[in-house]
Amino acid sequence: MLEYILKNGGGTFDVETFQPVEAILDGYSVGIEFGSYKVLEIAPKFGFDLLDMDIESVFEDIVEEFGVEYVGAWVKDGFVHLDPVEIYVGYKDAVLAGLANGQQEIYSFKDKKSINVLDAWDKILEEEGEK
Repeated sequence: MLEYILKNGGGTFDVETFQPVEAILDGYSVGIEFGSYKVLEIAPKFGFDLLDMDIESVFEDIVEEFGVEYVGAWVKDGFVHLDPVEIYVGYKDAVLAGLANGQQEIYSFKDKKSINVLDAWDKILEEEGEK
């Protein structure tokens, strides 16, 4: 799992199988916890196998605490961030959920990229003529 996260800069994973779901889902992955639920340092000196075990343990904690079907991961500045996530089909709903949950970004499966929620909200307001 860590190899996939590092190669792709993150991913959204099924909590039952630990497999990435990007290729089979449509919509947007949105963190439901304010900030990051857990942050793990990528430290090769401790061994990547140990970090993989840590990630699986965090997945189990997230399922127990939030009862979600998916966990999101992303890499920033030598750390892996892990969050409980929900999948939203609608763009506006995903952006609103991201704002409500204090997220900086949401992930678009279709576009295979992260979207800044503040920029997205500004564009939505412009399109709706409210700005």
